[in-house]
Amino acid sequence: MMPEEDEDQFYIFEVSSMATADFAACMALASRVYGLFDKALADRMLAAANKAWGWLANNPEYVGFQNPEGCNTGQYEDETDVDERLWAAAEMYVTTGQEQYADVIRKLMGEAIGCTDFGWTDVSGFASMAILTDENQTASDDIVSYFTKKVMKEADALLAIQSKNAYELGMVVDDYVWGSNMVVANKGILLVLAGYMTGQSKYFAAAENHLHYLLGRNAMDVSYVTGHGSNPFMHPHNRYTICDGVEKPMPGLVSGGPFKDFCDQTALGQIPKGTPPMKCYLDNNMSYSTNEITIYWNTAAVLMTAGIL
Repeated sequence: MMPEEDEDQFYIFEVSSMATADFAACMALASRVYGLFDKALADRMLAAANKAWGWLANNPEYVGFQNPEGCNTGQYEDETDVDERLWAAAEMYVTTGQEQYADVIRKLMGEAIGCTDFGWTDVSGFASMAILTDENQTASDDIVSYFTKKVMKEADALLAIQSKNAYELGMVVDDYVWGSNMVVANKGILLVLAGYMTGQSKYFAAAENHLHYLLGRNAMDVSYVTGHGSNPFMHPHNRYTICDGVEKPMPGLVSGGPFKDFCDQTALGQIPKGTPPMKCYLDNNMSYSTNEITIYWNTAAVLMTAGIL
């Protein structure tokens, strides 16, 4: 059904340390952005960030999330909140300049954490972005050096992978997971960040190769963005697109893309076993494991593209 026809009960579930830290980070970042246009709203956002941070400070241990009994929606398990807390501390530090957040960052820097990913299971790359793109240069040299080394090591590793890839893509076999196009975009974001830090065009060019892939330079010869490119995919696994009565899908939707372990019945019936990972894709609205739509795949593509432009 279309969204406006859905009158079922709406539920808000219990608190978790991951969601609370994400909220603190988003509100701190948003307060900086909206402070340029609407100070009253920015102040409300920072107050909300402070409230969320207060909860985190009073609950220093991991507080996970599980679906309540009777709920069967996606649970999105996450076994650690270290990356979320690091991101929250970084955004709070850049926003307020208060050293208490620098102390938390230094403490979390001792954890085994990559600081180069922008996915839902690992948001630590956003901590790197907050620190390294801060025009006020709030962070001290030791913190900046820590994040710089992490980002540049991964960026150079991606350049090496691209040099051996026929499509000039920084992807390896294990990267073709459910939602592999998010991985493509996230790697592009990392390369954009490296370019921003160094001013070197090779990183921006490498990021642009990831955008080329999304728009059709791939083994399927298909653009994974509806309405864009010479051969865009047409049948996303997206409920309102399926039932809106319009033949063409809404433009600008990013497909999850090839998944080497495709698992829905439609894909299992049509993609032969042994198919190369980049070709494990089906443009079919019932193939949820290769052609699903999510907001966090779209946002990754938007951020990467904005950085390239």
